[in-house]
Amino acid sequence: MFITVFFFFYLPTLVLSDNRIIALEAEVPPNEKGSIYYLVITLFVMSIIASTLLTGAFLILLILPPHSGREN
Repeated sequence: MFITVFFFFYLPTLVLSDNRIIALEAEVPPNEKGSIYYLVITLFVMSIIASTLLTGAFLILLILPPHSGREN
């Protein structure tokens, strides 16, 4: 199962072997792209968007001065 899911994606991979770099490429044929393929791609894109938004939110919180809620 792991091998099947692993090769569901287009994976250009660089492997360093005996001081040589070998590029491995795997591509899923269009007729084998099922619902799991698109689910994994969608979740991956959503996680990138969520992590970008969270990183931006934390950066904004770091830049803003602390607010104690009381005026002096």
